[in-house]
Amino acid sequence: MIFSYVKSHEVENGLFIYNEENGTCYGIEGIGGVIWKGIINEDSLQVIIGNIRQGYHPGITLEQDVKEFIDQLLLNSLIKLR
Repeated sequence: MIFSYVKSHEVENGLFIYNEENGTCYGIEGIGGVIWKGIINEDSLQVIIGNIRQGYHPGITLEQDVKEFIDQLLLNSLIKLR
């Protein structure tokens, strides 16, 4: 779940994410954008991973990579677990 003070919008090559609470900005491209859109849609981890596999065909570390990316979003107070 995305915190209410976090805003995002699509830009030419990805997504721009802004944390209104502390003023930090983030740019996300590629698979990170797919993960972020899955979070916006409140998709499960397995659905997000399936969407990535469909579009990008990444290597076998995919699940761990997605979890690490989500951990970074949690660490930076952009999302919270439901």
